[in-house]
Amino acid sequence: MTDTGRRLSYDALLVAVGAGSEPALRHALTWTPEADADLFAGLLRDLEEGYVKRLAFVVPAGVAWTLPAYELALMTAWQAWGMGQNDVDVVIYTPEDAPLGAFGAQASALVRQDLAEAGIRAETGTHIAEPPGAPGELIVYPGERPLDAERIVALRRAIGPNLPGVPSDVRGFIPADLHGRVIGLEAVWAAGDAITFPVKQGGLAAQEADAAAESIAFAAGADLQARPFHPVLRGVLLTGRGRTWMRHDPSNETPNAADRHALWWPPTKIAGRYLSPYLAERAGAGSGAQAPQPPGQPVDLDLQQSVPAAADALRRAELRGET
Repeated sequence: MTDTGRRLSYDALLVAVGAGSEPALRHALTWTPEADADLFAGLLRDLEEGYVKRLAFVVPAGVAWTLPAYELALMTAWQAWGMGQNDVDVVIYTPEDAPLGAFGAQASALVRQDLAEAGIRAETGTHIAEPPGAPGELIVYPGERPLDAERIVALRRAIGPNLPGVPSDVRGFIPADLHGRVIGLEAVWAAGDAITFPVKQGGLAAQEADAAAESIAFAAGADLQARPFHPVLRGVLLTGRGRTWMRHDPSNETPNAADRHALWWPPTKIAGRYLSPYLAERAGAGSGAQAPQPPGQPVDLDLQQSVPAAADALRRAELRGET
């Protein structure tokens, strides 16, 4: 049933409505991509004028996609250096055991190097809480000490869509198996940030969608193997002085890697078999012009992702009469 009361029938339904978000800490500036420009314009003004010397970036409990906190801290620190404010203390507080630990030890080592070069401290294994009896105060655990900063920027926490008629957990996320089938319903699949998989990220959502699409096609009688969702985490960290590319496969079926050059092609920030070529095309690379390639940048092609994308791109070029 739609929000207008219209009823629609289906043979297969894919729920891909995404997730909402909420501030995790009331007494901190909350970062979102939409509020980025306004929030940081004011923050950078305060840094330039010397009003802010102690700055904290917080990964709240329950946030599994932590990369934005490191990106924000690095870019802000280098901005401060560029303004001549070289005495700004920048700290990241995160529950992770290591910086961007989800990407593995090699990526963490590179990120630690990036942080050290920018003069940023990372307090890993920490949790930030707002004590009920101390309004406006944030406490760092373990140690039970006040968070000492003049500006605090925290990531938002995802909340599920909590759709009527669809099973959900206590935070509103949809339980689905590795093929995307919603547990407890017939002929219903789900993918993306709306499901219970803890990491909310576009590249993983694309992989979840691939698994659901194959499962739906198999259920419809297609002659194919419906492969389960196999998460391979890919991310690009903007360091303020370049980029760090990271890939991590928890099962080790594909090699884990972290480097200063692209690990997939097209080198979009969000990677996916069909999503990367789409994003590159949206950026103008596929509008009949030759895709620009950075000079001297070696590319380690991810065959599982790049070969199907290249084949699709060639087929589209043939249809346009370009080959």
